[in-house]
Amino acid sequence: MKLRELMREVLEAEIIGDEDVEVQGIEFDLFQPLKGKAVILFSNSLGKYNCSIEDLEKNNASCIISESPIDTKLTNVVVKNIRRVFSQVSANFYNRPNEKMKFVFITGTNGKTSTTNIVSNILNNGGVRSGVIGTEGSYFEDVKWETKLTTPDPNTLFKVLNEMKELGCECVVMEASAHALHFDKLYSLYAEIGILTNCKRDHLDFFHTEENYQRAKEGMFHNTQIKFAVVNGDDMLGKKLIENHPVPILSYGKGRGTDDSESGYKISGSDLEISYSNLKYGETMTFDVHCKGEILKVETKLFGEFNVYNILASIATAKLFNIKNDIILKSLEAMEVIGGRFEKIPNDLGVNIIIDFAHTPDSMENVIETARKITDGKVITVFGCGGDRDKGKRSIMGNVATKNSDYVVITSDNPRCENPMEILWDIEKGIDRSNSNYTVISGRAIAIQHSLNYAKSGDTVLILGKGVENYIDVNNVKYEYSDYSVVYEYIEKKEH
Repeated sequence: MKLRELMREVLEAEIIGDEDVEVQGIEFDLFQPLKGKAVILFSNSLGKYNCSIEDLEKNNASCIISESPIDTKLTNVVVKNIRRVFSQVSANFYNRPNEKMKFVFITGTNGKTSTTNIVSNILNNGGVRSGVIGTEGSYFEDVKWETKLTTPDPNTLFKVLNEMKELGCECVVMEASAHALHFDKLYSLYAEIGILTNCKRDHLDFFHTEENYQRAKEGMFHNTQIKFAVVNGDDMLGKKLIENHPVPILSYGKGRGTDDSESGYKISGSDLEISYSNLKYGETMTFDVHCKGEILKVETKLFGEFNVYNILASIATAKLFNIKNDIILKSLEAMEVIGGRFEKIPNDLGVNIIIDFAHTPDSMENVIETARKITDGKVITVFGCGGDRDKGKRSIMGNVATKNSDYVVITSDNPRCENPMEILWDIEKGIDRSNSNYTVISGRAIAIQHSLNYAKSGDTVLILGKGVENYIDVNNVKYEYSDYSVVYEYIEKKEH
């Protein structure tokens, strides 16, 4: 592709050099091969990768895109907003696959992955061929892409979108992380629906304040990014969006009763109201959804009030896609538990062993609360906190765990470049020292084995924080590790 074709419809861009130079790819990671590629040069890239402009020239980059003029032999494209241009040129390079597809964006602190899976499942059953991009990777039907980040960088994102389109994908349901929104990764995309699951404390290591974090998510709810919004009316950010709706909004939440005339929220831009009542737990969870004069009786293998919210958001989205009620309900009934999301591990020990990705104070409290509803004995919680992340939430999680569990085992979880013991000490700071219902075991596998040995028949062991992750990150090296492997090995020994 010629550079001038790559830059089509990109405003406020000046090409210094040959606009017909050939571009064979787009790259911002200067550790990657650069031959023939347009290099996205962020202001701090050279120092970060310990290289120079001469190195880019020696590696035969095609051109350099930057926000300031560069003294180089290569063609230099000077732009005003390089983050947005990164998205635009990535879309152009892959022939704008987004123009031939529909999108659903899902943002929120908790529930993004579950809601993404539920929505795509219902849409596929309703005849809308849908793919997924999110925390657990990207996939469409039987094809999967390892995209690493929750929301991939634009060069990867549009490559995957183009391949999905070629396979016949009609709609992409994707997680929109706060970081992705902050960095304008979705700038060139426009979604039919944007969903807010909730906005709680997280990622303050990057955003520094909850206001900044909230602002990043709030930025998605604009008519340049989405056509229609589906928001949690019980969430503080949701309420703010309802009061100042820049796009038509459909809300969902608990409502105020089982009579549709008294439940839900009256939202400008929509005459559809969604609320729920009569929550019951058993081998499956059942509850009623009140939706504009209709009562939908939901039965699902997905447990927890947090999943009720995820399901309500999904039903609202399905309704906007005109999916019929019977398809919605059959989809929810048939759907299996999502990996690493309140996933019960089968065993003959008489103990509920549940693996969950919960890694924020709010998600932890929700998971423990759900465990209480299905537990006759004690709730035993195993968790840790990641290194190089929001340190302030560690003590809060220590407090939440010990206040709501009968016994807690504090352990490691991706210490990254921090001292694992210092992370554990930070967690302990939030615990009432007169409370003796916890212990600290730094080795995660040993901590899990200890919790299972402690458990008696009728107890529940919650193993939180990693979900389906298959590694532990120590000093930026990912060592092979899985909570599942530890649990299955323990069960096999005990049952034989």
